[in-house]
Amino acid sequence: RASFDMVLMAELLSLEPADGQRQLLQRASETLKPGGELVLVDLFAGQPEGDLALSILSLEMGLASSQAGPCDPLQLQQLLAEVGFEKITFAHLEAPPHLYGTMVCSRSMENSD
Repeated sequence: RASFDMVLMAELLSLEPADGQRQLLQRASETLKPGGELVLVDLFAGQPEGDLALSILSLEMGLASSQAGPCDPLQLQQLLAEVGFEKITFAHLEAPPHLYGTMVCSRSMENSD
């Protein structure tokens, strides 16, 4: 079943509660070959230039779902490690609207099927 070299998730985790995030990341891990990369692009707080836009977007998301909201990079890094990812890197995308960030990690070589 592990047949992909890369999985890309964009603006998905911010819509899920913690258990939903864990399930999605576990499924991504299961579909990646050992050493395969997971690339996440999502909403992340932490860029002062985007604070107002992120506050408005968070309010809109909260009205749609009590579970939706920007990702916390530290919590997400911990969750990725727990489901078998390593070499986790994070960076804000420093471009308007200053809301997004990326995380790149690889499936552990020890996590082979």
